[in-house]
Amino acid sequence: MQCPRCHAENRQGRRFCGECGLSFAIPCPACGSLNEGGERFAYRASRRTDDAARLTTDAVRLATERQSEGNQARALLLLGESNTDDDPVGASQAEDCCRRALAIAEKLGMRPLGAHCHAGLARLYQRIGRREQAQQHLVTATRMYREMDMQFWLGRAEAETNSSA
Repeated sequence: MQCPRCHAENRQGRRFCGECGLSFAIPCPACGSLNEGGERFAYRASRRTDDAARLTTDAVRLATERQSEGNQARALLLLGESNTDDDPVGASQAEDCCRRALAIAEKLGMRPLGAHCHAGLARLYQRIGRREQAQQHLVTATRMYREMDMQFWLGRAEAETNSSA
């Protein structure tokens, strides 16, 4: 099976891509049915941020109701990343979502998601001018991607490191 994000080949039946960590089955926030992994990014990619925030908020609620902490962490990270506001309130909410996702990922041992949380916090802090914190999280994300041999994400993190230097 080929990953829709990084195009790496994965053995049939895997729940996550071995290269980039993409989940191959994501519950729809509206109905709960499973969708292909790349579909969850459709609203963000099309810049429909209001729809992205609404759907990811619903995904957090559903995952919480179903006591699905892994999906809750993924949805919290997406919710944090869908908040593109530079105002202090929006940035604070985005930070809270990313930090909550990171705490769950660490608790459950979801290292790829934890690395994504660090990268998300780095982007957020870079955007709002907290350069030192951005650098700390980017270094952590880069180290984790390297340790897990996640080459696709390692390349992105290294590119961000070079562009922020």
